[in-house]
Amino acid sequence: MAERIGFLARGRLVAEGGAADLKKRAAAPDLEEAFIRLTGEDFKKDGKEEAL
Repeated sequence: MAERIGFLARGRLVAEGGAADLKKRAAAPDLEEAFIRLTGEDFKKDGKEEAL
């Protein structure tokens, strides 16, 4: 796994750090949930983006 991860939303970097840091910052159990919480974006099951 990468040491540093960046979350992009609509072409902007909204969060950056290690996996543990991003999960802690978002109070999330995993990186997928951290992405959703920090970017405000989710993905429907059919693959289409859905803004929260």
